[in-house]
Formats: sequence, structure tokens, C-alpha cells
Amino acid sequence: YAIAIHRPRDIDESRLAILKACKRPNFAKSAWYVKPVGGGQTVEGPSIRFAEEAIKALKNIRVSTTVLHDDAETRTVHISVTDLENNLSYGKDISIAKTVERSRVKDGQKLLGQRVNSGGRVVFIVEATEDELANKVAAAESKIIRNCGLRLVPQDLIDDAHAVVLETLRQEDAKDPDAVKKALCDAFVEHGVKPADLAAFLGHPLAQITTSELQTLRNMFN
Repeated sequence: YAIAIHRPRDIDESRLAILKACKRPNFAKSAWYVKPVGGGQTVEGPSIRFAEEAIKALKNIRVSTTVLHDDAETRTVHISVTDLENNLSYGKDISIAKTVERSRVKDGQKLLGQRVNSGGRVVFIVEATEDELANKVAAAESKIIRNCGLRLVPQDLIDDAHAVVLETLRQEDAKDPDAVKKALCDAFVEHGVKPADLAAFLGHPLAQITTSELQTLRNMFN
């Protein structure tokens, strides 16, 4: 807190740093997301990568995590994001089950149960390894850091950054849209989504894809 008071942020410099990052094509590709929520509706917003960059640019923001409880079944962690200059903090407790879902049970895995997923397929609930648990905890923490951290970022700055992201990607996609399309298809295939699925989602063949649709697919991938 003392260092933050003696070295306060310059919001104009922070804004320029964030906008500069949004002009980098590779960063811009991961800066925004869109998520289907059912009924044909979606939610969208700045991604975890954007929140991390904004927190770094604003300076004097402290992110902390504390394990509150840990037993054989769950781990409970408290995450807080604090603006040290304004003594303003947002936080949340999350409880992570020490299990993962798999389409089949491998030798050595401890089966704990099973359920039918939204696709009508049976998935098996097995005990998570240390690496799998670490990944679950990191993913859950990142989402809380994004949600809490973005509450400390001025909304007009986020809006300016989004406009720069869109322009950066528009220019980048216009250079070689076919290459962008192929890269997106390859990325989706790794998650079991085939080109035919993307065409069905868009409602027309991928050969007719537009630059705005490329951006939609990229955001949904994020």
C-alpha cells in the first residue's frame, strides 16, 4: 500500500499501454470471447488474457489466492483482486471438486460415478490426478481474477480497447482470410468440432465465410 501511494498510476499511460497491446494481432485474437448460453443467446466480453494485460497496465493491483480448505474431495480457495491505491477489493471463494469427467476409464483411474451429459452421452467421473487438479484450480482462479479484475478497469477504457481489437483483427483477417479460416478450423478440430459443424452453425459453406464471421468463430473458440 505504501509503495502504491508513493508511485500512483497514470491512467492515461495505462490506457495507452492497453491500446498498444490491442494492436498486436496475436494478443487481439485472444482478447475477446463469446459464449453460447442456450436459447440462441450468447454472452461476450473481455477474456482472461485481456484482464491480465489490463491489470498489469493499471499497476498497483494485487492479486492473491489463499487455500481455505483442502480434503480428499474438494479444495476451497479464496481469490481477491485489490486496488492498492483506492483500498478497493473484490473477491470470491471457489470450491473445486477433485474429480474430472472422461469418456472412458483408463487402467489405474479410480471410478467414482457416471452421468449423462447434455449431448446424451455417458461420461465417467474419475479421481483427478495432481496435474488435472492443478489445471482445474488454475482455470477456476483465472475466471475469478478476470471477473474481479475487470471491475477495477474503467468501462470506457474497455470500450476503447475493444474497438482497437476489432480494427486490428479486421486488418489482419483481410490480409489472408483463407489462412485465417484454415487456422480456425484446425483449432476447432482439436476440440472435436469439425468444419461441417462450423458450416452448420454459420448456415452456409465455409467458402462463403465473411470477416465478421471469422471474428465470431474466433471469439467462440476463446
